[in-house]
Amino acid sequence: MGMIVKYEKDTTIFTPNLHFDCDSRWYFKKGEPTGTMSVLRSDFKKGGWADWHDHASADQAYYVIKGKVRVWMDSEDNYADLGPGDMVIFPMGRKHKLKNMTDGELSLVAMNAPAL
Repeated sequence: MGMIVKYEKDTTIFTPNLHFDCDSRWYFKKGEPTGTMSVLRSDFKKGGWADWHDHASADQAYYVIKGKVRVWMDSEDNYADLGPGDMVIFPMGRKHKLKNMTDGELSLVAMNAPAL
């Protein structure tokens, strides 16, 4: 397999389940082109958030591009605040949520292995 490139102009905006005030776009998803990893970008508007959810079949990592986000895992007491350049990993099957903590847009990249 050679190099695979996906341009933003070739992606489609959607809102994932349990995500609010959020525009996401898949760059790579299961089977396109591989089953080992999937990648999407999510842009949360001011006040945007994702409610408790999990990924039973994949680890998920976030890389923050712009803004500040609070992420929780397993309970309201277990959280971290992240900014540009920071990352977090949620192990497979662990429930998590997030909230945009800025007055502007939050942009992050989510990477999943194996692919979702």
